Amino acid sequence: MGRTEPEYNAEDHFARGTMLKSFLSIFHWGRTTLESCPWNMDRMPDVKTGCDGLHIVFLDNMFKDSRFPWKDIAAISGAHTLGRMHP
Repeated sequence: MGRTEPEYNAEDHFARGTMLKSFLSIFHWGRTTLESCPWNMDRMPDVKTGCDGLHIVFLDNMFKDSRFPWKDIAAISGAHTLGRMHP
C-alpha cells in the first residue's frame, strides 16, 4: 500500500510524511498464535457472502466513519490479496 501512495519516495521509503513511515512507527514484530478467538466471532467476512461480507465487516464497522470507505476497503483487500510483491 505504501508504494502505491502519491507521497511514496523511492529514494527514502520511510521518509517523513509517507504511509510507510506511519506504518513503521506503529508496527510490532511477531504475534501470539491462538487456537481460537472467541472475541472475534462474526467480525471477519464470510467468504460465502462475497462483497456483502465486506460491506458488513468493513463498511458497517471498521470504516463507517471514513470519508472514502470503499477506497479503504479496496486498499485493505488488495494488500491482503497481494501480500508482498517483488519486481
